[in-house]
Amino acid sequence: MNTVGDRIKLLRNSKNLTQEGLSQMLGVTKQAISGWERNVASPDYKQLCHIADLFNVSVDYLLTRTDFPSPFYLSSNGELSIFPLNTGLVETSSFDLNGLLLTPNAKLHLGGNPLSMKDRQMVAELVSTIFGRFQEVQQKS
Repeated sequence: MNTVGDRIKLLRNSKNLTQEGLSQMLGVTKQAISGWERNVASPDYKQLCHIADLFNVSVDYLLTRTDFPSPFYLSSNGELSIFPLNTGLVETSSFDLNGLLLTPNAKLHLGGNPLSMKDRQMVAELVSTIFGRFQEVQQKS
């Protein structure tokens, strides 16, 4: 999915919504939805926020700045946690960190700089080494 319109269409179809149904939920015309999905028009920032809330995704996901639908963070216990946008609660989901690092289409940055695949491979090796050493220390104690 390369465009805002592609993402909107994907999300709409994932909920089995018609353009008419989505237009009613958002308070816009069916033609507006069609224009967004055909990439001849774009939703404004308020509409983007409404769409993000409706589908429980981040605006960054809609804008194709990330391939991950929900905002996430690494918790203190090393699990990747996701903030559900409408609930205010935090759910914890399990992700394979090395898998994430080595996913070619994942847009990963460090300090605002994109990580190349070579960088990602090095980080994955470092993470594996560090966690391996932690496990060794824990087993000895």
